[in-house]
Amino acid sequence: MAVNCKRCIFFNVTWDKNRPYGCKAFGFKSHQLPSYEVYFADGRDCLKYFPKARPKKKAGPMRY
Repeated sequence: MAVNCKRCIFFNVTWDKNRPYGCKAFGFKSHQLPSYEVYFADGRDCLKYFPKARPKKKAGPMRY
């Protein structure tokens, strides 16, 4: 599986102790990563996966 839910814009962490991971695209919570649930239900990688934008690196202090 090439999908990493933690890098997807639809991934969220819930307050539910029994189902701590959620997917906003499909609207469900799970005890394991949503991409596993999608893979086991459909047999394919998640088609709703959309990667988060990576923050630009800030210029650090100049060193002499």
